[in-house]
Amino acid sequence: MSGHRIYPQLILMAALMLSGCVFHDYDTPAVEGTLTERSQPLSDVRVFLESGSQRQETRTDSQGHFAFAGQGSWKVFIPVGPQDRMSRWSVLIARPSGEITAYKEGGIGGPFSGYSRSDSVRLTCDLARADENNQMAAPGAVCR
Repeated sequence: MSGHRIYPQLILMAALMLSGCVFHDYDTPAVEGTLTERSQPLSDVRVFLESGSQRQETRTDSQGHFAFAGQGSWKVFIPVGPQDRMSRWSVLIARPSGEITAYKEGGIGGPFSGYSRSDSVRLTCDLARADENNQMAAPGAVCR
């Protein structure tokens, strides 16, 4: 008889444990910017927005403008109790010598921190600020 009593207790325990879990999607922001070199707009340059395994690509227009819609989302499952989460995304620019990381953004926050679909980031990027190794010299060195 004691074996049958354990199942209701396990079901109750599992239900109580799951009641403290939270699920929330985190959307990437819309990102737009202008790409120049020494104040001259660069046209038809490939620009990427990367977040984890997701990658979007666009090209600059004749005025050096590029834009990414706020696409993609992180699916976050938070076990019992508050926990922080980390989000990261980068803007990369293709050059004949290779891609450079023009801008990086990231942060740690609670279950409902982060970007919403209506948020946007506006960047001004100048390739003249890139170092000779095609790497980002410092955070925000190419795009600000």
